[in-house]
Amino acid sequence: MISPDIVHIQSTNRCNLNCPMCPREFYGLKHQDLGFDSFKSIVDRIPASVKAIDLTGWGEPLLHPKIFGMINYAHKRGFITYLTTNGLLLNREFQKNILESGLDSLTVSLENIKSKYYFGGAHPYSKAVVRNIEDFAQLRKAKKRPLISICVTLHKGKGRGIIEIVKFARRLKLDLVHLARLNTAFRKDLKRTTFKEDMRLWRECLKKKNNKPKILLTEFQYLGLSKTYPLNESCPKIHNYAYVNMQGKLTPCCNLPNYAVGDIMKDDLRDIWRGKNYSYFRANQKKICRKFCNLFVYP
Repeated sequence: MISPDIVHIQSTNRCNLNCPMCPREFYGLKHQDLGFDSFKSIVDRIPASVKAIDLTGWGEPLLHPKIFGMINYAHKRGFITYLTTNGLLLNREFQKNILESGLDSLTVSLENIKSKYYFGGAHPYSKAVVRNIEDFAQLRKAKKRPLISICVTLHKGKGRGIIEIVKFARRLKLDLVHLARLNTAFRKDLKRTTFKEDMRLWRECLKKKNNKPKILLTEFQYLGLSKTYPLNESCPKIHNYAYVNMQGKLTPCCNLPNYAVGDIMKDDLRDIWRGKNYSYFRANQKKICRKFCNLFVYP
């Protein structure tokens, strides 16, 4: 592979939430937005061998005043565009802007659709977010894009609420529900499910056969790559993905925003991808990532 398939660009690290499971504050990043001109310069240096650009970093991208211009710029350059939001700002005006921007895929992080299913450590319950998703699904109804997904983290003991989220997504004919593995490297007090429990819940979600939504486990997200880079031995994500921080530095993962393997404003991304710094990281990935991520570590 001459380059990653997908490049994350950190559009902002400001957020309107402070969720316990999120490591944003752990990194000690100065809260700021990526300048629009800097964003365009970064996109201009991403080769056509990259398939997609995700404009989500450790922050809420809809807070960025130029986010729709950013989406549109990347879209016009021929890249598939992704965005993840907590949904609080997804009002009717923002929904229309998203439709006009050319965005290909929108993911909303959602932990519960009813207050009784609120789970400590996760995104707080918000009736407004649930309503925003319903409204956007209705607005997008006759269109094929953007795809609408829900991402929910798998906290131990949260199964009933997750089943209700899947039913909610099925009713709205959303495209995907991602059952996301919980990274507990920063918060040892948060408890996550085992692989067997993940599989049991996944099968429960699939009981009613329907084309929509698709149900994806984090364990399945890199299924093709994991055949070459087995889980527990290597993180498969680092073999098709790269992250660009606010300073234009290329890093192997969003969980390593300060670990630079190159500077996209000075060097060709393909040279960085195949260079000695990236090679060193891949050879020492488990040691480097140990205190930042345990997504692909299984008991």
